[in-house]
Amino acid sequence: MAILAVGQLINVVFGSVGRLLVMSGYEKHSLIAQFIALVVAVAGCFALIPNYGAVGAASAISFGLMVWNLMLSYKVYKILGIRPGAV
Repeated sequence: MAILAVGQLINVVFGSVGRLLVMSGYEKHSLIAQFIALVVAVAGCFALIPNYGAVGAASAISFGLMVWNLMLSYKVYKILGIRPGAV
């Protein structure tokens, strides 16, 4: 549970990057990033669950969430010129 909480904390730090892209008409970029993050999370689950169980699953899901936020924040910066994040 702690691993998932840290993953969600990282998600909060990035802000609403997905909503920014969707509201500005770049839904396709958001969808592609979500799909790639889903593939990363599922591949991570397949790789980590046999050896680490629930800890591996939580790590893979948190990593997928981090990949999703990194991709979306990059797109928000490049397309909209807005620097996402708490800083």
